[in-house]
Amino acid sequence: MSKIEINSEKKELKITIAGLFGSEDAVILVEQLKKEVKSIDLSQYTLILDAKEHKPLNSDEISLQNKIIQFLDLFKVIMS
Repeated sequence: MSKIEINSEKKELKITIAGLFGSEDAVILVEQLKKEVKSIDLSQYTLILDAKEHKPLNSDEISLQNKIIQFLDLFKVIMS
């Protein structure tokens, strides 16, 4: 499960990843994120990534989680 929340008042973009989350879920999340951030100026927002409830499906998924974090950092730079 994943959830994207935009709080315009606090200027926060919060991404929550919980439960079993595999590579297909990551692709869906990235596509959803691209759509969601079109309406905001990312340079004014704080990115919060909450993955404390995330459970990798296998050891390869741990590497994927690191790649997602790197992508989000790059995405923020590109969009600012």
